[in-house]
This record gives sequence, structure tokens and C-alpha cells, in this order.
Amino acid sequence: QTLVRVPDRFSELAEMVMTRILIEAREAERIDFVGDQYLVISIKNTERNKRGRDGQLVIKITNGQQMCPRQWKKSMANRSNKTILVSFLVREWSESAVCADKIKDRTFYVSHGDNCTKPVSSNGTTTASDVSELLTNQEEADTRMFLNAEHASQNGHQCIAIKSSHAITKPSFPLP
Repeated sequence: QTLVRVPDRFSELAEMVMTRILIEAREAERIDFVGDQYLVISIKNTERNKRGRDGQLVIKITNGQQMCPRQWKKSMANRSNKTILVSFLVREWSESAVCADKIKDRTFYVSHGDNCTKPVSSNGTTTASDVSELLTNQEEADTRMFLNAEHASQNGHQCIAIKSSHAITKPSFPLP
């Protein structure tokens, strides 16, 4: 939603989003990209239906060379398109040599749907695995991110910074 200019192709979009994440993360050793989950049955569907946005065209992303929609904000108003986009990003980040070069030796987690994927870069290639400890049916990123923060703490990270497009400030706090 915060993109000012959307690139022409989805592969370029995946690279742009990855670059923005890494810029925000600065020198962090671990990065967790946590988004909302859009459940078919949700208490939030009443509000979404009032907005009348789910009747819009669903865009299926078949490959990275596919063109991004020109009416970006309108297409992102549809929860199916958001789900499809995040699934594409996970696939692209897990397979792209460009993303492998960007991730380097950092630990990177991507929460999507009720899953979490960990792309790992090694010798210019990227592989991905599911992280069972971070599986959750939490719908909101606002609550999902605390599962990731706890996981980071349990794995030796002593300081966490949370960046949210909804946050007024950037909290940074030491963990107990």
C-alpha cells in the first residue's frame, strides 16, 4: 500500500519490496516479514463486504514477467489479490538469485497464510523451508509479529525493532 510507483513486472516488484525491507532492516541479522492473513471465514468479512471490494477482479500471478496491474491500489483492496501477491513474493524470494544476493548471510522469515517460510541464501542460490514453530492461524500481523518476536528471543536475539506501516513510532526494546 505504501508504494509510490509500482514497477512494470511482478519480478521487479518482488525485488523492490525485498530492497525496501532490507533498507528498513539496516544491519539486522534477522528479518521477519509478517503480514495479515485473509481468512475465508473471518469476523472482519462483514466490514470487507460493506466496502464492496471482494467483487473486484482477482489477479492470478503466473510468473515474474507478468505485468503488474495499473490500478494497483484498487487491486490491493481485494483480499484474494493480497494473498496471491504474498504467495508470489515468497516463491520469488525463495527461488531468485537476485534475492539470494540481497539476503546474503541474514536470517529471513516470511509469514504468509498460516505458514512461515525461511529462505536461505548459500553460494548465490536460495532454498526455502517451512518453520513449524511459526505456524499460526492469527489473522492480524499486529498479533502474529509477537510470535515471531518470541521466536527470535528464544533463538538468542536480545533486541527487537518492529516496523509497521501503522506504527506512529518505531519501538525498539530489549527482551527479558
